[in-house]
Amino acid sequence: MGAAHSASEEVRELVGKTGFSSDQIEQLHRRFKQLSGDQPTIRKENFNNVPDLELNPIRSKIVRAFFDKRNLRKGPSGLADEISFEDFLTIMAYFQPIDTAMDEEQVQLCRREKLRCGGGAALWKPAHREGLGPLHRRRGHDGGGQHMRGADGA
Repeated sequence: MGAAHSASEEVRELVGKTGFSSDQIEQLHRRFKQLSGDQPTIRKENFNNVPDLELNPIRSKIVRAFFDKRNLRKGPSGLADEISFEDFLTIMAYFQPIDTAMDEEQVQLCRREKLRCGGGAALWKPAHREGLGPLHRRRGHDGGGQHMRGADGA
């Protein structure tokens, strides 16, 4: 029971840090393990295994956003060589929909953070979110309970 208790405590902490539900964290953990080849960290080259990213015109910006130390809150500049699952969740949290319960000041702060992620690439805008889908979308949902639409509106 000790290990299960510790794991559930860790998940609760991640829920608090990222805003993802425990189910979403479990889904993202399975995807992380798939991307990493069941390793404890992901390297840039692991993203080469995401076929939907191959032809994405902003692929390099998406991948760079995951390794940018500023986005990881690990330094003022530079890129990390690899990221942990918690780092992965930190970056994925940037792409969640803005909470409707936020006041205008919180919304503006959230938008600035989202714009900052990826060096101002504005990856969170609907036109660019489609490129993120293969990383955290499952069954057409964005991980925040909202259906993501493709270019055809479906």
